[in-house]
Amino acid sequence: MLAFYLPAYLLMNPTDRIVWGQYSHLLKGTLPYPHLLMSRGSVQSKPTKLEYGQSQLAFEETPDPHFRLQLIDQTFQAELLFHPQKPLANIDEDGKLNKLRYHSLPRNQVLGQIEQGGMTETVTGEGWFDHQWGRDYGLLQGMGWDWFGLQLDDGRDVLISRLHSPDSDSPQAPIAKLIEKNGTVITSENVILKPLKYWSSIYTKIKYPIEWQITLPDFSIELHIVPQINNQEIPIIGPLQAIWEGSCTIIGEQRYSEGHRKPLKGKGFIELVGYAE
Repeated sequence: MLAFYLPAYLLMNPTDRIVWGQYSHLLKGTLPYPHLLMSRGSVQSKPTKLEYGQSQLAFEETPDPHFRLQLIDQTFQAELLFHPQKPLANIDEDGKLNKLRYHSLPRNQVLGQIEQGGMTETVTGEGWFDHQWGRDYGLLQGMGWDWFGLQLDDGRDVLISRLHSPDSDSPQAPIAKLIEKNGTVITSENVILKPLKYWSSIYTKIKYPIEWQITLPDFSIELHIVPQINNQEIPIIGPLQAIWEGSCTIIGEQRYSEGHRKPLKGKGFIELVGYAE
């Protein structure tokens, strides 16, 4: 992927010194810190399995649908079993947003073990699983996005996405998907995203909007999104330099036509891409 992506990007952006520096590392057979080289991947279907060396994601064809995630490196090992709690949600079957088809399992019961430093810990929790596939050349053009995957305590889930381009001061209109407890998906383009707080990385100098107020008038929902920690930046090889992707807490309210309101709480995930200058 990098062998195609970086040369193509540099042909379009020959003055990007940061990417030229990264590309020179790759030509010498090394990787810029802190990146590590993953093992060559393989994919199979029926049952679906994705492998990178000893790490793998495998869907198991059983009457009780579930999938297994196994992560193994030199110092760490995790094995997690995901049990979907809702039917598969069709988020974008035709790829209208960014030419990628999009399915989601937004709420999964997770059980497993983590091993590190000779110690083994049993863990439980809830997970979110997305699957996007297709061809998208937006990264070559510097396209970025804001993505929110929100699990509300009342059993509903909210998925919000918005694209933004480097040659435009205004991002595209956001789209929200409300996934009901029974798996029904309701779409709204009436979405108001307001950043409340920014955080700047001391490493990349990138400034990210990490705290948000989200208003969804069609669903009568207002949410306040707060990151669990500020520094959830992940370095990336290429012009993106890094993305901010991490966990958040949610407080808000559901408003009813009679005038009363119900408090909402939850947890979720934020992905902020394309904020490098």
